[in-house]
Amino acid sequence: GSERVAPEGRAVEAAASASGAPAPSAPAWAASASPAQSVAPVTLESPEGVAVAFVGLWARPDAAVEEWRSSCKALSTPRFAAILDAASSAAVPASRVFGDTEVLERSEASARVRVPTDGGAVHVALERTSAGWLVDGIDPEELTVALASRS
Repeated sequence: GSERVAPEGRAVEAAASASGAPAPSAPAWAASASPAQSVAPVTLESPEGVAVAFVGLWARPDAAVEEWRSSCKALSTPRFAAILDAASSAAVPASRVFGDTEVLERSEASARVRVPTDGGAVHVALERTSAGWLVDGIDPEELTVALASRS
């Protein structure tokens, strides 16, 4: 597959090669992605790219729970990874990313990205770390909008 390289030369190849084997630079979570799933190459320097890649890994309600947690945690902050330890893939109301993303907020240290799915849009919170952008939370858009209207 093609590969985008960040300015520092880091890149993460999330798509498997045509042979089905992960690319040499692929992290462990890429090898476990379902063959039918098409995940674009991800650079940890793009909050939008990380958000879409994360939601693509998260939106797999039929995935084995341990494999699902491991793949999601690979793109998560330590704080959010700990929350994922209590989560289950079966509870995910979506099975794919569906449509265009929208950056709702962005600063040097954090971002919030709206990612539409076939089960409704989600808002992905991201933090910039020394490794690049990592997911620090995910909420259904309906919950986010309801909470905002109450304040």
